[in-house]
Amino acid sequence: MTLPLWGLSNAVTISATNEVQASQVHRVPRWFAQGEIAGYPQPFISGVAAAAWQADVKNRWADGSVRFALIHFPAAIAANGNIVVDFRNSADACHLGNQATCEAAGLSGQGMLDHSTWDAEMRVSADPAGATTTRSPNARTMLAANHFTYWTRGPLVTTVIAEDASVDRVHDFGWAGAGCTAPYDTCTWADDITHRSLHPIFVLTFQQGAGVKIEYILANYWTSKRQDQRYSVEFRTSAGAVFTKEGIRGIASAWWRKTFWDGDQPVATNTDFNMEYLRHSKMIPPYRYPFGPITETAALGGQTSINGTLAGWAGGTNSDFPFACTLMGVVCGNRTRTYSATGGRGDRGFYPVWEAQWLYTQRADLLNLVIGNAEYVTSQPHHLRELVTGLPNYRGSTPAHGMPISLNTRPTTNVNLYIYNTTNLPAAVGPISGSQNTWTGWAADGAHRHTHVQLAYLVTGDWFFMQEQSFLAHHLFFWAQQVAHQSGQRKGTWGFIRAEETNHRQVAWHTWNIWRASLIVPDDDPQSGYLREKLNDALAQHEGYYGITDGDYYEPCSTSPYDPTTDTSKWCHGFRIEGQANRNPNRHSTVIGSSAQRGGQDTSIVAAGSSPWMDTFVGLAYFDLCRTEGLACAIAKHHAERYEKATTQPGSNPVILRQYHYPVRFNNGTTLTADIGTNDTTIPVADGAACGAPPFVIWIGENVLIVAVEGNNMIAGSTWRGGRGYNATTRGARSAGTSVSCPRPGTSYAELVSAYTSPLQSVLVAHDVLMSDNGSYAEGACAAARWSSDFLRTARASEVWSANCHTNEAVGITGIYSSYSDPRWLLDPDRPIERVRVTVEGTTAVLRYVAPSGAACRVHVGASAPAMSDDSADPADTANGRLHTFAAAGLSSGTNHYRGSCGGGGIGRG
Repeated sequence: MTLPLWGLSNAVTISATNEVQASQVHRVPRWFAQGEIAGYPQPFISGVAAAAWQADVKNRWADGSVRFALIHFPAAIAANGNIVVDFRNSADACHLGNQATCEAAGLSGQGMLDHSTWDAEMRVSADPAGATTTRSPNARTMLAANHFTYWTRGPLVTTVIAEDASVDRVHDFGWAGAGCTAPYDTCTWADDITHRSLHPIFVLTFQQGAGVKIEYILANYWTSKRQDQRYSVEFRTSAGAVFTKEGIRGIASAWWRKTFWDGDQPVATNTDFNMEYLRHSKMIPPYRYPFGPITETAALGGQTSINGTLAGWAGGTNSDFPFACTLMGVVCGNRTRTYSATGGRGDRGFYPVWEAQWLYTQRADLLNLVIGNAEYVTSQPHHLRELVTGLPNYRGSTPAHGMPISLNTRPTTNVNLYIYNTTNLPAAVGPISGSQNTWTGWAADGAHRHTHVQLAYLVTGDWFFMQEQSFLAHHLFFWAQQVAHQSGQRKGTWGFIRAEETNHRQVAWHTWNIWRASLIVPDDDPQSGYLREKLNDALAQHEGYYGITDGDYYEPCSTSPYDPTTDTSKWCHGFRIEGQANRNPNRHSTVIGSSAQRGGQDTSIVAAGSSPWMDTFVGLAYFDLCRTEGLACAIAKHHAERYEKATTQPGSNPVILRQYHYPVRFNNGTTLTADIGTNDTTIPVADGAACGAPPFVIWIGENVLIVAVEGNNMIAGSTWRGGRGYNATTRGARSAGTSVSCPRPGTSYAELVSAYTSPLQSVLVAHDVLMSDNGSYAEGACAAARWSSDFLRTARASEVWSANCHTNEAVGITGIYSSYSDPRWLLDPDRPIERVRVTVEGTTAVLRYVAPSGAACRVHVGASAPAMSDDSADPADTANGRLHTFAAAGLSSGTNHYRGSCGGGGIGRG
């Protein structure tokens, strides 16, 4: 029998308001489970194939099946009614035939101009205007000049991005300022025909039976034309002015969008994307919410109610949308603009509170918050698009010009905290606010980066959100906080995500945001290959950092003794430079730790500690990478083993994983027996055996070396992180008697537990994973421990923690991550159906298997794979604990397909 790879319905439910709806074209952006749609997703409305439809596939899984597509089809919905639409595999891209035929049926430039009498124009004036000229970029002019690219193209809907990003930039404009000090209300502006920093874009959607949807976008992001601008705008359609606004802060390295329709606008609908399928298809982690409905006023534990979320949006928003985030203030929409502000907040986490609440409820008003908050963050100044010509290519044969800033093009550039402190980037050509938060209101921080706009893209399919997530990912590779970890640094063109010892949670946020961008950028866009290449660079270094030699990226050092300047192994760079040649047997997220994280520990024996709750975030990020794509699974397993070891090792206590800090390395020291000069490599010590076998790390005062051992002498094996002086670090002389320390990792969790000054609570109890009076970090540990069973042969850690999670309140990292989740979600492992056995007697087949839980599963047996993913009509099996059986009688010859789908304890597939 073959093994179909789907088991849940991929259907969505589209609901109408109380307006009567004639047939109109609907758009469904849909992420599909791997292996489900081999060709193109064809919509079926209430089980009947749509008469007309088109599918624009943006991404495919590694096996070639569809991952993400924008699907359009016409359908009528009765007032206050709904339609259920599922998607089945088709060899055709639309109702007319193959992809080429469908694209040919889309509108040409002239066809778009002839669509109706529509118009779209921005009228932009300097503010104060003085003697400057008002500029009026026009979308029809751009189309007539062939200045556009397609986003969707077919018989029902054509969407284009209209702009001129060539070297000519014929539609760009701007002003030069004199006497300017933020907020520039007294600045003297003059027409600037040299730099023209402002770049207008129109995203135009032409829909059968409707008018034109117009997205007005104004960007200020060219690498060599950076300057703040202040201006007034008037947006016009064929009906005249539809929006005016004065005193807009046109921040350098930011952009914004505002949307209107010209002509008939389709009636509003709401789409329920089917939460269980989002989980099953791996668009989101394996979240569930088992505590009853989230209501307007319910506030379970520390959860923010829906009314509270909506009130927060209203309080942080005004008529200046989307410009409110460029005004000074603490909150923009639902986000706190100072990312580093401490305390549990609903805007932190892989899915902030408004996204988590929308995922569970699928409410239209909450979807507005998902989209609105995503539009607001585009005012953060992290956008850089290359303008200089003659530079090395973006990647491969793709020129740098017009692409986001690339490590291949600018390997020595660093950008610190947005664009206010840069190195090796063209100088600003005009006024720029001197530091973050002085004009923009935003203050960046890698440790609290949290999610960006990827969910808004996946539920709208808007090019603007895809490109915004990509801009952030490109920026994170250049962030100066990424460049120098102690003395380690990004090497040339390599992608690099710093494994910071004191704030390793930023590894989770940066890795996850970059990876999510690489997932959603269309496969045929050069940005996709670039982001994946640089992400793989970083993952290779992370495997080295953890000392993993059986993963996907292991490559031995190419130099001996190690030379960090010439060595070509990314794994080795992570091992020797970032990880200081250290392997931690306890599977901490940080293999080195820091002295600042030794709270509650005996500092006379503990050299460095770490933060288990930060480890949780890093582990969950890698769990998501591995579960979704099979990416970095060796690192995911490394993190999963932490929960297993802490739970099962003799003398350990799983309570250690809910502490604020825990020990990573222990003291092991000696002293210098003679002075050493600035250029000495032999290091005379009293006890050469203090550090064990090489290579290892020692501290001589404040200097760190990776060394080898000969007899009773230590000899530098390379430069700092390999020897004094590497990467501009101090090569200082030291006197006899200077302490020499060689911290070692803890040998076991029993040793870690014994290092606390006060005994840990003796057992793990329910209170540890419930929101406690101090906002326990144990909820995150419980979530990660439960999920860890997906990456290990044993599920012992998951079982122990699950048994002690109060009413299974094992939460995902949503909303307020640092103390409790908002709302509290259940991270439920994806355990597959296992050990399937089939016996056949005559025309009856009996299937026996181990299911994820004792909950009933549904089983299909037939001569072919099911045509649709809906399993609701499949009969239930018989459960005896996790041992299940199913008998199918009256089978005919040629019956060789079965499908099993299980809920409750997880989604099983067989």
